[in-house]
Amino acid sequence: MKVYIEKYDDLGKGLAYIDNKVCFIKNGIPGEKVDIEITKDKKSYSNGIIKKIITKSDLRQEPICKYYNECGGCNFLHLKKDEEIKFKINKCLKFFNKLDYFYKTVDYNYRNKVVLHVKNGEYGFYKEKTNDLIKIDY
Repeated sequence: MKVYIEKYDDLGKGLAYIDNKVCFIKNGIPGEKVDIEITKDKKSYSNGIIKKIITKSDLRQEPICKYYNECGGCNFLHLKKDEEIKFKINKCLKFFNKLDYFYKTVDYNYRNKVVLHVKNGEYGFYKEKTNDLIKIDY
């Protein structure tokens, strides 16, 4: 099946669409047209592997490791170093933009975990750097 890779997903896989369904393609690079084999087909997405590159990106390079395509230990040896760095910087910026939005929209009660301590039947938080209990009632 021939597909056009439009962008990266959050983990660096190529992302294409087949009949409006997302397809994640290992080692795919945006701008490439590739012939793929579907390896997993779910209701909302599918996974594929490249069988043949029809239109090759200038960002693609031959991996220096002969085990790269089988091992799974590295993710970006098929990309030129500048593109790998660009991907990682964009991923960080996307993360920080989400944090920025979060901190601008949530003032209080944003914790998803608290540790309450119980001492002599009373519960609360420990005073900083001590085991002294600060009793709480809500």
